[in-house]
Amino acid sequence: MRTSKLTLLLFTALLGSSVMAQSIIDTQPAVSPILTISTDDVIVHENNTPSPMRGASLFSETFSAGFAGDNGVGPWDAFDSSPTGVEIWKAGGNGGQVPVNFTFASPSLVPQFTTSANGYAFFDAYRFNQPTLPTYESVLGTLTSPSLDLSASPSVILEYQQNFAYCCFSFSPLTVEVSNDGGFSWVVFPGEGSFLPDANTSSGNLTTIIDISCIAAFQSDVMVRFAYNNAFDQFFGFYSWCIDDVYLYEAPSDNDIEVIQVTNGDVFNDWEYRVTPLSQARYAVDGGLMVGVVYSNKGSEDQTNAIISIDVLDNGGSSIFNYMTPAFDIPSNGNALTCPHLSDTVYIDTGFEPSAIGEYTISVNITSDQADASPLDNTMDKSIEYTDFVYGHDNENLLTLEYRPDAGASAGTFDKFGLGNIFTVPNEGSEANGVIVRFGPNTDVEWEVEVRIYETDDLGSINPVADAGPGNAGAFYEIQIADVPATIAGSVETWIEFEDPIDLLPGMFYFVCVIQDVENSTSELTVLGQPLSDTDNSSRVIALTGNQEFYWFGDQGTPAVRLTMDGEPIVNSLTDVAAIDGVTLGQNMPNPAANSTLIQYQLERNLNIAFQVTDAQGRLVFDKKLGTKSVGQHSLELDLTDFAPGVYQYSIISGSSRLTKSMVVGK
Repeated sequence: MRTSKLTLLLFTALLGSSVMAQSIIDTQPAVSPILTISTDDVIVHENNTPSPMRGASLFSETFSAGFAGDNGVGPWDAFDSSPTGVEIWKAGGNGGQVPVNFTFASPSLVPQFTTSANGYAFFDAYRFNQPTLPTYESVLGTLTSPSLDLSASPSVILEYQQNFAYCCFSFSPLTVEVSNDGGFSWVVFPGEGSFLPDANTSSGNLTTIIDISCIAAFQSDVMVRFAYNNAFDQFFGFYSWCIDDVYLYEAPSDNDIEVIQVTNGDVFNDWEYRVTPLSQARYAVDGGLMVGVVYSNKGSEDQTNAIISIDVLDNGGSSIFNYMTPAFDIPSNGNALTCPHLSDTVYIDTGFEPSAIGEYTISVNITSDQADASPLDNTMDKSIEYTDFVYGHDNENLLTLEYRPDAGASAGTFDKFGLGNIFTVPNEGSEANGVIVRFGPNTDVEWEVEVRIYETDDLGSINPVADAGPGNAGAFYEIQIADVPATIAGSVETWIEFEDPIDLLPGMFYFVCVIQDVENSTSELTVLGQPLSDTDNSSRVIALTGNQEFYWFGDQGTPAVRLTMDGEPIVNSLTDVAAIDGVTLGQNMPNPAANSTLIQYQLERNLNIAFQVTDAQGRLVFDKKLGTKSVGQHSLELDLTDFAPGVYQYSIISGSSRLTKSMVVGK
């Protein structure tokens, strides 16, 4: 569909990066971006417990003696580009200073490392790198270790603890740089670790581990430096970068390969989906299901005759398709052909084409000739689903995040706010007709929000926030009481139909969003999401740039905003009902269901009611006389313990009238 996500750069400039966006749309000085953090925004991406598995120790530093070092080798060299000579690298803790921005934030972001009480290092960029400050300086800096003799080490692992915050764009300026020639040349590694770069978000206390063997193994003059690189422009805003507990050690095992990630598709050149309509499943003739496998050699030895095996399992756990790669070798990082070398990725056309809707599991396993020291991490599973009409990135079972807007300029109001996802289609013949949204429990009711879909063959041309009206298709929708759950766990799906459908064409990009497009609104829109899940760069959330413009930023999570096509989906919402002769029947919740499900119905007059369930073959599997029920809303909890996985029909019966809906049972 496209050569790589490098073609996404212009799109990122407008939708995901205020740095580029400001350069393109506005050359006026930016308003100083100020980090505002609530308790919900402070995300600890990893706990700060050091690695329990370390090989032979090569070097350690806790900064208890500041930059003089307590490592037994020598001092650290702190450099910054400030022409004023004011110190920017500083020693914190143990009576030292504290980054100013880490104290004004609420809650406090003072680092809580393993040994932070006895000292840590930090780059105090906030004092100098705010564009509207009278003494603004676009500074950069490095903190460099003493030279280390690692000539006897076949592998070198770097571990450190860090805490950082920056504004207002979706990529990180932090790097780790390693030299083996006394600082004449440097190999650059990403420094943010497992943190997913995002706009205006704190990392929390983070433990980061990087294998630097490709440049440091068997070398006698190794230096490691932490580099803050402000190579962008004046709209770049940074707060502080705290570093502590630096360790270098050898890999704990000779033979240890692992599967790091399994993807449903090529997430570098395209996007992956948790839920895919059957009409948009890749045909077998085109390669079928594409599985991405990210793997790594964590040991110090080369691995020979490695094989990746892929099993596709149905929702009962039975294997219905398998694929094995030809054997290949995996060199150790010390023998890697490229450097930096963090992991390897392979995208495999399995040839699998689903024939029925339902949940499937992609199970991946990697082996080699060598006996693996930790075989449990050689296997990883990923759950996907094929549906009739629904396209989605989020996993509906993992929606624990509620996206909420910032406060508006006036008391009791809210900023402009919106969330959305990017979609593409591999096959012709489908027509988009609506959006499924899961509103959060803090959403206000009985007011209108807007859904939009934008199409383009050039992502850089999309600027939805600046457009006055709906996109290529869209609709206004008044939020109902039944759309808003009491809790996140009780969320329901709300289907909002477009006023006009839109043809979906291969080679096009479709940005689908729900938006509250009014500043200082008295009504709050919230949407549920899956945290720390956007590894394919498909999510977008409205936020303010440094110069106070609204743009779509990339986000770490995945909003529960799905695209529908070709037909009307069955959704878990009381807004999706069947009604006849004074009886209204709602969709069961949750659907699919496992152990039990809740079914609601409403009566306009007193009626004698019966309830039945039949299986896919039409056989009666449940029958209960409910007796005479009064006017109003009623609910029935159905025990599914003895139900086999599959599709069922449930019915409310009153006299000669029968209302029937479908439900899916999965185990």
